[in-house]
Amino acid sequence: MNYSLEELKKKSDDFLNNLVEKVEESKKSNKFKKEVDGRFWVPTFDDEGKTTAIFRWLGIPGSNELPWATYYDYYFEGPNGWYVEKSRWSLGQPDPMDEYNNKLWKADRKDEVRKHSRRLNYVSNIYMISDNGNHENDGKVFLYRYGKKIKTNKIDKIMFPPQGSTQKRENPFDIVNGRNFILEAIKQGDYPNYDASTWEMERSPLTNSDEELNRIINSMYSLKEFTDPENFKSYDDLKARMNQVFGIGSSSSEVKKIEHELSKQVNDSVEKQLSNDEAEFNVDDIINQVIGNK
Repeated sequence: MNYSLEELKKKSDDFLNNLVEKVEESKKSNKFKKEVDGRFWVPTFDDEGKTTAIFRWLGIPGSNELPWATYYDYYFEGPNGWYVEKSRWSLGQPDPMDEYNNKLWKADRKDEVRKHSRRLNYVSNIYMISDNGNHENDGKVFLYRYGKKIKTNKIDKIMFPPQGSTQKRENPFDIVNGRNFILEAIKQGDYPNYDASTWEMERSPLTNSDEELNRIINSMYSLKEFTDPENFKSYDDLKARMNQVFGIGSSSSEVKKIEHELSKQVNDSVEKQLSNDEAEFNVDDIINQVIGNK
C-alpha cells in the first residue's frame, strides 16, 4: 500500500489519539502490570483451575545462608494504576504505604487496608522433577516465590515437628537425599489454594551422578538480591508512586477526609477524658494514640 506525505499528515493526530487510547486500555487490562521473570517457576493451571507439580526444594549443604529469602511487598490496583513495590519494612525501615495503611486503620477504615495490605514473600531455589502443567520445565532449576501458608504449614512442619511427636526433624532443602514435594493447587477466587500439597513418604537421592548434582548446584540462583537494600526504592520515590496511585496531593480530598476522621477521634477522646473530673491526661498523648505515632 502506498501513502502520500499529505495523507499521512492528516492522519497523524488521529494516529496519536488512537495510540494513547490503546495504551490506556492495555494498562486497565493489566497487560503492563508486571514483567515476566523467566527465572521464576509459575504454576500453569488447567481449565478447571487445577495444577500439580513434583519438585525438590534446594539448599547447599554447609552453606551459612538460609535457603530462602524473605521480603514484604505491595501488589494491588489503586484508583490510578497498579502499586507493585517492595516494602522498606523488609529492611526494618519506614515505608510510606505502611504509614498510610496505619492511618486508615486508626481512622476505622479497615476494609480499605485489607484491599492493599502488605504481603509476606519467600523465595527459594527448586529443581522441577515433573510439572504437569508444562513438562518443558522438567529437569530445570527455578526460583519459586511462595507465601506464609506453604512456609508454615508445609516446610516448617517437617523442620520443627510438634512437641511430643515421634516424627524426626528433617531438612526440607536436602539436595542430596531429601523428599520430593508434591504441589497440588486449585484456584479459589483470585488466589490458588495449596492445602492439598504434601511430601512424598520416602526420602530419595536427587541424583546419583556427581556431574548432574554439580550441574544443578551451579544452576541455582543467588537469593541476596531480594534483600539487598540497593534493590529497594527510596522512601521518597515510593511515596511519590503511592500518591500517584491514590491521587493524593497536599490538598486532596482523600487527605482531608483522613485528617477529619482522625481529628474527630481526638476530639471524642478529649471529651471523654473531660467528662471524668478526676482524670489526668495529656492531649499530645491522645493524638499519638490515635494516629499511631511512636
